Amino acid sequence: WTKPAHREATVKYFKLHHAHEEIERLNVEVWRLRTSIHDEEVKTTAVIDELSVSNPLLSLEL
Repeated sequence: WTKPAHREATVKYFKLHHAHEEIERLNVEVWRLRTSIHDEEVKTTAVIDELSVSNPLLSLEL
C-alpha cells in the first residue's frame, strides 16, 4: 500500500470486480422484469378475450 501505483491498481481491481457483480445482478433483474411484462401481456390479452364475449363494447375500448 505504500506505493501509489499498487494502491491504485488494487482499488481499480476491486471496482471492476464489483461492477461485474452488479452487472450479474442487473441481468437477473432484467430477466425478471421481462418475464413480468410478458405475464402481464398474457393476462391482459386473456381478460380482453373474456370481455369480447361478455361485454363486446368494453373489449373494443381495450
